[in-house]
Amino acid sequence: YGEAVNAAGERKTARLKTSSGYQLTIDGAVAIALHLLGGAEAVGAMTPSQLMGPRFVSSLPRCGDIVIS
Repeated sequence: YGEAVNAAGERKTARLKTSSGYQLTIDGAVAIALHLLGGAEAVGAMTPSQLMGPRFVSSLPRCGDIVIS
């Protein structure tokens, strides 16, 4: 869940359904490890979305798309 409000008071909300926090951590860590073992380059410190792309979490098992309303 995330929410942003601009100076005009306009509000946008983002929601994402995922598996449990523990399962999400496991699935994400395994996917990233396999990605790196497959030869992907990682330079310095990166967030998961910098390494895997902005839709990475939506590609994990039991996770949905980010819905903005």
